[in-house]
Amino acid sequence: MNGAALKTFFLGLIDEEDIDSTLFYQLLNVAKNRREAERDYMYLRTKDTSQTSSPGDSYTTMKDLPSDFRKMLRVFVGDTEHYGVGFEDQILYEDGAQKYYLDMANDQFAIIGQPASTETITQFYVKTTDDITSTTSPLFPSRFHPILAYDVAGYYTMGIDADNIYARMSPEHKMAAELLLDAMIKWDDDLALASQNYSATPFLHEGENRKDSINMYD
Repeated sequence: MNGAALKTFFLGLIDEEDIDSTLFYQLLNVAKNRREAERDYMYLRTKDTSQTSSPGDSYTTMKDLPSDFRKMLRVFVGDTEHYGVGFEDQILYEDGAQKYYLDMANDQFAIIGQPASTETITQFYVKTTDDITSTTSPLFPSRFHPILAYDVAGYYTMGIDADNIYARMSPEHKMAAELLLDAMIKWDDDLALASQNYSATPFLHEGENRKDSINMYD
């Protein structure tokens, strides 16, 4: 469903002929951004290989993060994984190796521990998505798109036009959204398990060693 179709669905929920389009799309994208921030969905995971690390770099040589960056998952310099440290800990690790830190205020990052030759930096990260317009659609499957229309109905009826009838309807919108969301989360869990060949090994957090994680179950 594109934005126009979501608006039509939404208008049916609140039993209105129309509302201000600017307001609708503002609320729609608030709902989209909120839902996407709740979970590191598989469909939001991507990679960037546009940056390189060179022997002459130092721990203060800053690299640009991708323009759609939200959260780092893993970083490799060549074939070597590097692990994140806090921005405020960068000096503690300046002479170390296989580390990186983020400078979120400036949308940058730096590698600590340089390779012997120029190497490609591969960033696996969770991305943000573009605003939905009348002609564009959310990136997740269309069967879950109504979640956003229900969310907007909840926002609109409770905060914008909260007469008694609408106020009583709003919990129904929220419940419908949550039921669809539960199905979407199950879909995402299935994708995540499939990506690990349905292994019971837990997903790694940043900085964990995959072998150590597996050994937990030995």
